[in-house]
Amino acid sequence: MAAVVEQSGRYLLVEELADDAVVFNQPAGHLDPDESLLDAVIREVLEETGRTFVPEAVTGVYLWTHPSGDTYLRVPFAAPSATVARARYSIPGLLTHAG
Repeated sequence: MAAVVEQSGRYLLVEELADDAVVFNQPAGHLDPDESLLDAVIREVLEETGRTFVPEAVTGVYLWTHPSGDTYLRVPFAAPSATVARARYSIPGLLTHAG
């Protein structure tokens, strides 16, 4: 799952390493065992950005196949920026995050 947060034409992104390259991505991740999609996206946004996320809508359901052949089902959730509370602390393993 992933989070889409837009404010005045700007999007909340995380900078991370993927396949040995620095990339910008939506806060996103995988389900933990017995975790709902909603709980997972809330947890991932908090872990990756330090922000509290209140999902309001599913923006779509997408299949993506990595060049390795692994296939992923991606379910992005949207929330207006007003529902994302600001937090200020560093996240271990994260290069930078929106402030």
